[in-house]
Amino acid sequence: MVTPHIPAGTALLADFNQLKLFFKQYMRMDIDPDGGFSQNAIRFRAESFVGIGILRPQAFAVVKLTGTG
Repeated sequence: MVTPHIPAGTALLADFNQLKLFFKQYMRMDIDPDGGFSQNAIRFRAESFVGIGILRPQAFAVVKLTGTG
């Protein structure tokens, strides 16, 4: 099932070394220096188009969690 989140009571068990990102384009990074010295802050935003390759599907599992007691 495709979902943007993992529901409560469920976990993803994975060896993320078996996942590969394929970059389609360069990464664009925008910097907003207007955080100012009074806040000692700066903002960054990065965007890129990527694909995900699962090298070994057996390295990923969805696990149903159960409570004890």
